[in-house]
Amino acid sequence: DIVNADKMSGRSRKYKIIFSPQKFYACEMVLEEEGVLGDVTCDEWSFYLLPLDEDIISMELPEFFRDYFLEGDHRWINPVARALQLLNSLYGPFGKTHGIGRCAKMSYELWRDLEEESDGEGQGRKPEIGHVFLMDRDTDYVTALCSQVVYEGLVDDTFRIKCGSVDFGPDVTSSDKSIKVLLNSQDKVFSQIRNEHFSNVFGFLSQKSRNLQA
Repeated sequence: DIVNADKMSGRSRKYKIIFSPQKFYACEMVLEEEGVLGDVTCDEWSFYLLPLDEDIISMELPEFFRDYFLEGDHRWINPVARALQLLNSLYGPFGKTHGIGRCAKMSYELWRDLEEESDGEGQGRKPEIGHVFLMDRDTDYVTALCSQVVYEGLVDDTFRIKCGSVDFGPDVTSSDKSIKVLLNSQDKVFSQIRNEHFSNVFGFLSQKSRNLQA
């Protein structure tokens, strides 16, 4: 809409679209249908893995489940395989790889193909990862549907944690602005209560508050 509006008004500008984690053919089709494919420059930001905490890395692909398991779209298999390739290049060859499910099998096979094409960049490194487990979500739906009873889970259910951070809106901040808070182990208070049952957290926070006021 912006590109076409600029065309109609006679404004000349440069446009760049960055797709992450990769550019799909469908994206170019949409741009072509809108008549702006020749007016924009497209690029990819292939980060694949996002470090959320000291011991947590994530692909942050919330649409993966819907696309693959509900719609049968296999487009995310390639990013998963490339994420495995990245880990392999950084930490050396995996000791053993275990998989459960069709998606896990396809991701593993594509990763092995990529390794053969790249001549195994991480093969010369000392192995730092002993075991890798690839499990399809449809092998265990129950766990994902269980109620979260720890503090971090309560925050996620209420405000939704995205990319390791949470946005607190004006109704929480009591102001006209929202605040984004990073939730990880660097926050000493959060690291102490994140895995605690939420019924134990409020007493802990009250005691912390009294200690600060003392």
